[in-house]
Amino acid sequence: MKPRTVRISSILNRFRCSLSEKGLPRFFAVTGFSVFAALSTAAFLGETVSIAAAVLTAGIAILVMGIRRKVELVPVILLSVSLAFSLYAWAYHIQAEPFEVLDQTKARIHATVLEGPEEENHKYYYKLKVTRVEEVPQLGNFTVRFSTNQALFCQPGDEVECLAGFYTFEEGGLYSAKNARLAKGTVMGAYLAEYGGTFVIPAETKSLLAILWEVRRSLRRCVEGLFPQEEASLVRAMLLGEKDGLSADVESDFRDIGASHLLVISGLHLSALAAFFSLFLSLFRLGRRVKNLLTAAAVLLFLILIGFPFSAVRSGIMLLLFLFADCLGREADSLNSLGFALLLIGVLNPFSGGDVGLALSALSTLGILKLQSGISRVINRPFQNRRYLRRAAAPLTASLSVSLACVLATLPVQLLVFDGFSLLSPLSSLLLVLPGTLLLYTAVPAVVLSLVPWLTPAAAPFRLCAGLLAQLLLRGADGLGRLPVPFAAVSQWGAVVFLCFLGAALALCRLGGRRRTVCVSAAGMCVLVLCLACGLENRALQSGTTLAVADEGEASCVVLLQDGKAAVLSLDGYNTGAAASILKRANVREITSLRLSADSWEAAEAARRLLRKFSVKQVIRQEALYLGKELAGLMEGIPQTVFSEELSYEAMEGLEVRLTEEGALLTFSAEGVDTAVETGKTERGTCSLLLTNQVESSVNSSFTVLQTDDIIEETESGRARFCISAGESRIIWLRLKDGTAAIRRED
Repeated sequence: MKPRTVRISSILNRFRCSLSEKGLPRFFAVTGFSVFAALSTAAFLGETVSIAAAVLTAGIAILVMGIRRKVELVPVILLSVSLAFSLYAWAYHIQAEPFEVLDQTKARIHATVLEGPEEENHKYYYKLKVTRVEEVPQLGNFTVRFSTNQALFCQPGDEVECLAGFYTFEEGGLYSAKNARLAKGTVMGAYLAEYGGTFVIPAETKSLLAILWEVRRSLRRCVEGLFPQEEASLVRAMLLGEKDGLSADVESDFRDIGASHLLVISGLHLSALAAFFSLFLSLFRLGRRVKNLLTAAAVLLFLILIGFPFSAVRSGIMLLLFLFADCLGREADSLNSLGFALLLIGVLNPFSGGDVGLALSALSTLGILKLQSGISRVINRPFQNRRYLRRAAAPLTASLSVSLACVLATLPVQLLVFDGFSLLSPLSSLLLVLPGTLLLYTAVPAVVLSLVPWLTPAAAPFRLCAGLLAQLLLRGADGLGRLPVPFAAVSQWGAVVFLCFLGAALALCRLGGRRRTVCVSAAGMCVLVLCLACGLENRALQSGTTLAVADEGEASCVVLLQDGKAAVLSLDGYNTGAAASILKRANVREITSLRLSADSWEAAEAARRLLRKFSVKQVIRQEALYLGKELAGLMEGIPQTVFSEELSYEAMEGLEVRLTEEGALLTFSAEGVDTAVETGKTERGTCSLLLTNQVESSVNSSFTVLQTDDIIEETESGRARFCISAGESRIIWLRLKDGTAAIRRED
């Protein structure tokens, strides 16, 4: 008697059918999205609330199952949510909480280099695994983001011994710096406290980390040898996920037009890699299963090489499921695959809910799966009776429908995190996604073929095409960024109101049986609320007089907005794009006066970005301020006013500004409010509203905005009746009217 053969595909089919019979046709989609939503909520609420939420949802799930006595959708969702809350609380208690005692302390550490260096803001950042803290021996085996002013002579796998200062990352909000770093495996921040006594011990044997680092370095050098510098940095970002070579202007261009997803490794990039290997393997006589397995191995090796970023892992898991399903002669369910990817990522990394990149990647994929077909039908409706025209326009309508689906699906995150969305996003995707896709399809063979000496000549045509496409992308992003298309800004309260209406609309569609009239009415209601929120925010920023104060640590960045124009009163700080972001948010195109208030590379970089992006009418600077060749070239043809000690100038039409104390104190009066901007140590003064980065300010004021994270101190000469810290908010908006200042924070 022949033994019975059990096929894997038949087992999977029986499992799927059993779930379908019990009302769970897409088990992984339900559990995956439930876990991801719960992990995001846990990252927002914190560890303590997560424990209570886990117990509550588990109790409700047990109660429901006791009543129903069968597997249903609600208990599965509740149990998944309870599991996610429990995982987050456990991970935080084990991996993060014990090491917070090191905050604001210095200790000598022994650590292993995991990644780096990554250059950012003229500093070098490394990812270190701390194995021992000499002052606290019981602490060890945790990861920090380590910064130095000078690069260390080390590579991944080497040991480092040094004196380090520790600090915790900024909290507040779902996608705060702390949650983002925890999602990437970094518990705390650290910096090199002193260079004396710092030792780097090379690894005795070459570790896997060192091998991967050398492979990445070889690929980086290969790309840099194939293309000019600017094009090479773009190709590196799109192929290897390395953005450190991109200039601030390029990143700003792609971000402003809503096309920054092209610079993040995702499904588009992995699909290009898989397509190249599949095409290459088709040259050999290999079966379908062998070819799929080899392609899957190439995808896995690529994910290992780039360090498993969330967006790439999500798309990689979905691609692997597609390949494995094809090996079994089946077709993978895309929604189930997405849910399984989110479930696997969430179980392996409970902090993943705090990563905004994963949220945008998952929501955009969900939008393509659920919204793209309906949007495509609406767009193609005018071409229904014109077959040839419909075929000719098919590539454009497909690209536009995918772009709109992604924008609509990610709209909640964009409103809450980025305070609005770019109206250029659909147009930029329509124009740049196709060149970006072709760039990937030509850059991959160009790099792979150039690595083999005897195949280098074959890489030449791919290299030429990739270089031209990279130039097209760069010039296209720059050109689109200069178009006078407004940014759809929404206040935080407006975003919350819109999301409430969106939830109500979805519930209405569900209760209404998804009838067309109900869905159209609900969609129209959401569009009306969104337009109203955008209009109110734009009116608030465009009319009247508003002061915007950016969080710049110990520096000062203050912008005055009035009737659609802006005057930059102070410009400095680590975030060189803060002033440009404020102006973009307010849809300002003209800067009536730009004051260069500090002699630092951060201030020079911020000024360069403003001069490049906006029309500047006049520049105010001190006589001793060094400009540099590039900045001086951008200022050529713009009227400049140079002063040494004191100056009075017209910052805006009808608004006189006075500079004293060698530029350390700027005073003016607008809407009946006497305002002072203090950027350095000054003598005594008096005003109604003081914006200062001096903790021990000598200026008397009724209200003070302190532009540091410190607590203001009362001195014999200076006193503040009321004070808030700009370090507690990303931007503070002060609307001046009738002698008062209305305050609004943005975290």
